[in-house]
Amino acid sequence: MATDFDIYEYRAALLEWHQENVGQAQLIFVAEDSRALLQEIRDDLLRYANSLIHHHAQGIDAVDLSAIQRHFSSDEPFNRVWNHEDIQRLLRDLIRRKQEHLAAYSRYQSILGEWHDLIEWVIDLLPGRNHVLVSIEDSVPNFVHRLWDQYFDAETVYRRDQSPPDVIWLGKLALLRLGGNWWERADGMHFFYQLVDEHNELFGFY
Repeated sequence: MATDFDIYEYRAALLEWHQENVGQAQLIFVAEDSRALLQEIRDDLLRYANSLIHHHAQGIDAVDLSAIQRHFSSDEPFNRVWNHEDIQRLLRDLIRRKQEHLAAYSRYQSILGEWHDLIEWVIDLLPGRNHVLVSIEDSVPNFVHRLWDQYFDAETVYRRDQSPPDVIWLGKLALLRLGGNWWERADGMHFFYQLVDEHNELFGFY
């Protein structure tokens, strides 16, 4: 492996989506730096967020959105009444701004920012357990440890009835977690990417 390889520049994120009476997904994204990671996650993030916002459009439009408007878009006229379409537009704009920032300052940067705060505001407006969020985002080595902890959180979708493939996948995650500097081994990154692919097949949509 090249001597200038820095595993801590590689970033990974866990995207979670749950829409009642529709389904849920839990996907891992990996990229060589933060800028590329946000580019990888962008389309799925917007698709899942827009699905929730559109489904609950009437409820969102019935709420006073002036607080969101003032906090995230101060250049908008105060007397303009916002609706769910404004939130969708703002989310796209905030992600684009973050992408521009990461293009200049991507080294070890988090992909989270104002767009993530906006999604948290929107989730608070939704009923039940409807949500879309990035629950983990970190360098790849730290991500592996945090994913292990997430697996044993009773509130996550991992706590479904575990099938044999689930258990096999968990065993592979344990090997990485306990493997020290596993990325320095000849097949370390290949094993990690294989683990990601298997995870997304198991938890991608159900």
